Amino acid sequence: MTNIDTAAQTFQGIPVQVWQEAYRYDPDTGTLRWREDRPEGHFATAVGFKRWRTQSAGKVATSVDGRGYWLVRLSYQGSKQIKAKAHRLAWLLHHGAVPAKEMQIDHVNGDKVDNRISNLRLVSRAENQRAFKRPQGGSSVYRGVCWNKQKRRWVANIKHNGTQTRLGYFDNEHAAALAYNIAAEALGYAEEAGNMIDPVHLADAIVSLRMAQSKLSEASRESWATKLTLRFQRFAQSGVVFTPKAKAIAEAA
Repeated sequence: MTNIDTAAQTFQGIPVQVWQEAYRYDPDTGTLRWREDRPEGHFATAVGFKRWRTQSAGKVATSVDGRGYWLVRLSYQGSKQIKAKAHRLAWLLHHGAVPAKEMQIDHVNGDKVDNRISNLRLVSRAENQRAFKRPQGGSSVYRGVCWNKQKRRWVANIKHNGTQTRLGYFDNEHAAALAYNIAAEALGYAEEAGNMIDPVHLADAIVSLRMAQSKLSEASRESWATKLTLRFQRFAQSGVVFTPKAKAIAEAA
């Protein structure tokens, strides 16, 4: 399976060249704007072209959809407006190729409106489901972590191949998040699947996790308990937190 559709000449039913002529993408900010030099041939009438040039040329071309993603709308030669996800268009404009239909564009930091090229990566559906997502309305700010009211402790869980495994209970929320990250790394998840932990909380997390190490290994399947322990030791000794932010890794080391 290839990650891009090398034979594709269209995107959302409109020629790729038209999208390239209509939009300008800034990879450093993630902003999509209408090109000032968009050809008049994109429009069915001269009046429509002049109206667009007066109202839209050079301006930001996106709006937020019902799911919180940036969206673009394009009409070509009088056709009905075609909607497209801004992050997919951004990827196309930057790389010059159409993502394969089975591939998805993941926001590395979990922010749906952060379309900087450094925050976009081409992944499979399975990889995207494992990627970092900001928890919505949960008891913890971390993925795989929640507050257990009965035990009055933080609990870490990880789901893999349809099976959820309890990693243990922790007094420290950040330690539970670190436990999740170590388990994710042990299972071969990409860095983007981990929680982003502020280095300020790393020392406490390591101490708390070290105290719960035996429980963490016992709660893990035997097939990867040894790997989990080795990774815990490596992280605890080096002080490096498993996180998508390279800056945080450097600061924590």
